[in-house]
Amino acid sequence: MNPLLQQKLFDAGPILYDLRNRPMPECRCMDRGIECPDDWFIPLMILTQILEFHNQQNPNDVIHASQVKTKLNHLRFHADRFPDDENDFLDYIIAVFEENIKHE
Repeated sequence: MNPLLQQKLFDAGPILYDLRNRPMPECRCMDRGIECPDDWFIPLMILTQILEFHNQQNPNDVIHASQVKTKLNHLRFHADRFPDDENDFLDYIIAVFEENIKHE
């Protein structure tokens, strides 16, 4: 993705995309940035805003993006952990975006 568009996503989700600023022992996936076509920016911005809002409202239960990429023309949004049962709506939101955002 264009570095300017990526930066807009990073600015909109400073907690969500925090792993890109941290050293990681084995996998440094966010070091490569967001590996999606530019025309995925708007849906990714919506997902970023939803997840960042959750992070701001729930500082003890944050979710971080560990990898954002496309695979077989579908979004793959990987997080550093799975939300607990009380927050399975986050799994649902991510799954809906992964299923419905397709590059034609």
